[in-house]
Amino acid sequence: ARIISHALRLSFICFIAIIISKPVESFLLQDTFKEEVRLLKCEKIAEAHSLINLTSDDQIKTLERSLSLAHTKMENDETLRKIQDEIITAKEDKAKSLEKAENHIGESSFFIQGIVLMHEVNPSCWYISVILCFLFVVPALIKMFLPAKSDYYQQKGKIEVGLVLEDYKLFKTAYSEAFENNLAIEVNYEEHFEDPPFNTIRKKIDRQPMLTQDDFIKQIYNAV
Repeated sequence: ARIISHALRLSFICFIAIIISKPVESFLLQDTFKEEVRLLKCEKIAEAHSLINLTSDDQIKTLERSLSLAHTKMENDETLRKIQDEIITAKEDKAKSLEKAENHIGESSFFIQGIVLMHEVNPSCWYISVILCFLFVVPALIKMFLPAKSDYYQQKGKIEVGLVLEDYKLFKTAYSEAFENNLAIEVNYEEHFEDPPFNTIRKKIDRQPMLTQDDFIKQIYNAV
């Protein structure tokens, strides 16, 4: 159980170290995969353009067919103008969508994709992760293998005991003040252990020995 506990703790520390190391690696090695990120952005922009063109062109073609059909049927000018305005609006919306997609992709940091590309271009970036994991794990290992009687644990124990005793003292003061302020009576917190607040040694209570049945009968008859 102790080994499993230590293994889980060290694994979690390494996990945190790796999460922290990736932005550091990305910052230090950003020049090595900058071109790959640019090409990826161009690819994403092309995909966005293709999708927008596919949906917008269908809408525009449908409106143009409606306009041609309206001309064939010799519709009034108002109907023709309405369809022409819809075509103009659809083309403007298409241009805006293309510009918005391009700006959004261009301004994106592509952080996650950049990390993936960084590992493809520079597998040696894992050395940085290993170094950071080592720096994170070493203090934990030192603490795990320190003997219980070392100065570290001695000082740690004194500090913890001092904090508990200080809080217990404040609690007793607040307890008495609560009764005094609210009920105007003097009450002290009753302690049943020799070592409060750790409460490991119960106080010995001097009790009178229990009487036997004969003692009880004798007491009754003598009273009569």
